[in-house]
Amino acid sequence: ILSLRLLGKLTDELSCANSRFFRTVLYSNTEISSVLRDRFVLHWQSVRPAPVITIDFGDGRKLERTITGNSIHYVLDSSGQVLEALPGLYGPQAFLRGIADAEDLFKSLNGKSDQERMVQLAGYYQVHANKLSAAFMNDTLKIGGKAPQGFTLHRGQNGEVQAISIAALAITKSLSEVNVLRAMNAAPEALGKMTDELAWRKIARLNAADAILDAQSLGLIRKQNPALSDRDFGAMVEKFQESIALDTVRNEYLLHTKLYPWLLRDPNRTNLERFNEKVYAELFLTPRSDPWLGLLDKDVYVGVDNGGIK
Repeated sequence: ILSLRLLGKLTDELSCANSRFFRTVLYSNTEISSVLRDRFVLHWQSVRPAPVITIDFGDGRKLERTITGNSIHYVLDSSGQVLEALPGLYGPQAFLRGIADAEDLFKSLNGKSDQERMVQLAGYYQVHANKLSAAFMNDTLKIGGKAPQGFTLHRGQNGEVQAISIAALAITKSLSEVNVLRAMNAAPEALGKMTDELAWRKIARLNAADAILDAQSLGLIRKQNPALSDRDFGAMVEKFQESIALDTVRNEYLLHTKLYPWLLRDPNRTNLERFNEKVYAELFLTPRSDPWLGLLDKDVYVGVDNGGIK
């Protein structure tokens, strides 16, 4: 089961921005559409209404847009148990890899006892957390960055980082649950603190292939923008794909890595509704209790000063 949670309704034009992009970038993609239709049961559910802002130009024209919100795809087994989760917007190829991994995990659990399932799931989450951390480290090194202090890099024959360990944990060789969970999060947290906006854009360019739109998606975008010249349309698509690539690497390296320890040990993991509440509160930082969806901490005032907007 592929279950999408979003702000607003997927069938509405003014659902959250990510879900609008899903319709253009993912669901219209020929390969993704085929995989979802043939191999998944599809489901979506609204978490809360999407916040909408209206700008009145005073001459009869009004512009309506959503101003915040995030969404997440959960892959569930037939009992509704969360197996995998892809937070936010992903490029088509990255999304395909994510749901393919989840499908393989689902198949590997068939016929397993409860104890065997727990072992299988724990192995999957630890392996994939390390895989993402290693990919983040490799991308950081490729753009001229350095490994965070206190981390040991284990390289394969091709010279690429295959695994990362924390010096303090390697010395104690502790297998306690706290240290296992700490190890799963430590590398991406440390790398995230070192990665500025310019570095993120360089990393996104390394992964640009994940964000390439197929002919079906391009045709849909073209239909929505008939007045653009071929040159302007090409420039718009190029910029859009750059934005998708940037979202993809951030979501994979910063958000997806945080989910694996939760899926491994968090007490909410066996209840999708409670787990989703945690995701929106602690990962997306938009808890249900906050009527402003995090906007209260930001400068959202728009005023006019001597003819200029600030």
